[in-house]
Amino acid sequence: MTTKISYSTYCNLLLEVMKTSRKAQLNCDVPKHIKGNLYFKSEQGISYLQVDGFMAGLCRIKDGDENVAQVHQEARKYFGGYFLECYEGKLVELYESQGFDIVGRVKFDEEQAKEGWQKDRTLKNKPDVVFLSLYDKPTRYGSYDLIYKYAQADTSWMVRINVPQRDSEFKFCYSIEEAIKGIGCKLDDLREFKALDKVIYRADDKTTITVIKHERNSPNKVKTIIKRI
Repeated sequence: MTTKISYSTYCNLLLEVMKTSRKAQLNCDVPKHIKGNLYFKSEQGISYLQVDGFMAGLCRIKDGDENVAQVHQEARKYFGGYFLECYEGKLVELYESQGFDIVGRVKFDEEQAKEGWQKDRTLKNKPDVVFLSLYDKPTRYGSYDLIYKYAQADTSWMVRINVPQRDSEFKFCYSIEEAIKGIGCKLDDLREFKALDKVIYRADDKTTITVIKHERNSPNKVKTIIKRI
């Protein structure tokens, strides 16, 4: 079970464990506080959730048998977290077992690594930084900033597509353009119908695209993206 804590409490707990844990020293940083970030503590671990949905700062602060990753993932997902990053290795396998999918990779950068990385059994092999998301999409490669933005990109469309002579599709998409690609109608032909929890775009009486909005998005944002594309 986790509880919310303040930014200062999180930082104090992290700094305390970094005094004795080489792993924490190499893998954790004191975060810059951004309004809207949330900080969590369980019996044996701490973590935080950025306002953009990035799940970070997971660190064990006490020895024990608590499944720190599982406990904190559940809490952060509940509050809207959906993407994270870690070094290639066992953590990637763990996060995949928790429902995350690999969406990006960044080559290990010696210049960005902390002093002493050569002596760490994981970092000495120069593992990729792997980005994972709850929303599956093609894996991309590039710089850290580029892949961060890709993993962060709007993954908040739950789309149902009904097309004549075809089985309905129900999936997550990271853009409206992806949702309608290949269904045989033009964006200019779409007419908008609003409901309490969704927006429906209809090309004709039989072909419809239903966009069920994630709580992080507003109806205006949906409409704006349609027009921009």
